[in-house]
Amino acid sequence: MSGARRDTSGRASLELAIAAVEEALDAVPAARPGEKWSDWVRSAREHENALKMAVSQLRRTGARMHLSPTHSRMELAGVSASCTTGGRGLLEVWLEAARLRLRQQEARSHFHSRRIRCSTSAKKC
Repeated sequence: MSGARRDTSGRASLELAIAAVEEALDAVPAARPGEKWSDWVRSAREHENALKMAVSQLRRTGARMHLSPTHSRMELAGVSASCTTGGRGLLEVWLEAARLRLRQQEARSHFHSRRIRCSTSAKKC
């Protein structure tokens, strides 16, 4: 019984982490080229500032993150991800990994809830 409770709380913490990363990702605009160089620079600065704020917020929720220009890594709610395309890419990759983990947990939970147990008196199971 306690294992089921652990699974439920793990699932709940994963769902909360997914929501936090989705919110952070929504707050980080992609840097976009403009007609002028100054438009690109402004867009890149806005992206970088929003990313710093998102990373700070995610760290407060327990995320362990390492960002670098060549390789970034993140771990949150038992899900790890790495990416070479920057902070926004890292958040997207982590979300995909977390959603996959959630689907796997749901499938496992569904399987275990439908499993039929054999009685000792049955000849064939």
